[in-house]
Amino acid sequence: MHNPPTAAEAEAHLRTLLADNEMPQPDEVLHHPAEVVFLFHEKKLAVTVELTDGWLDNATALRADAWEDR
Repeated sequence: MHNPPTAAEAEAHLRTLLADNEMPQPDEVLHHPAEVVFLFHEKKLAVTVELTDGWLDNATALRADAWEDR
């Protein structure tokens, strides 16, 4: 069993994921005990990442341009 990520680890992971996919970085990041909230002001978007035991050490994601149109 893995320990849940810290808020800083989750933030670093999402920032890397965004950068790798040439997406904008959040305008503001809020660290809470069990979650991290990323705010994108212009788009009025919030992304919440829960800090759980199910965190993957070597998580990978497809680039957005590799996704199949549905």
